Amino acid sequence: MEYRLIIASYKDTNALQNLTDLVKHLRSYATEICVAATNAASYMTSWKGFMNIFVQNSDSAVRALALQQATTNKNELDQYREKIEFKEKDNVADAISDYVVFLSRLFKMDFNINYEVPKIEPVNNNG
Repeated sequence: MEYRLIIASYKDTNALQNLTDLVKHLRSYATEICVAATNAASYMTSWKGFMNIFVQNSDSAVRALALQQATTNKNELDQYREKIEFKEKDNVADAISDYVVFLSRLFKMDFNINYEVPKIEPVNNNG
């Protein structure tokens, strides 16, 4: 709704670049988060599958192989979580700041918006 209000009340469409940039960076940030979540879910699903094989099978060779694969998946997940970077986080914060300045100029009033782009931290199950 705010986007439509600005378009209707502001004729210089180049000034809407701030909003366009914000939307672009938010979409990219959301994509980064979704990709990370999908990858993590894939590791967890594989780990769970191998643990189910381990628990449900009585053959010691099958159990050993399933446990080895489950351990490998758990280690790969831990390594993946340590390397996750969300490159768009800072761009989102900058775009929000630019957009607030734009709104301030557009409506000729100060905006005191309290915001923080959340940093997505992996859950640490080791502590």
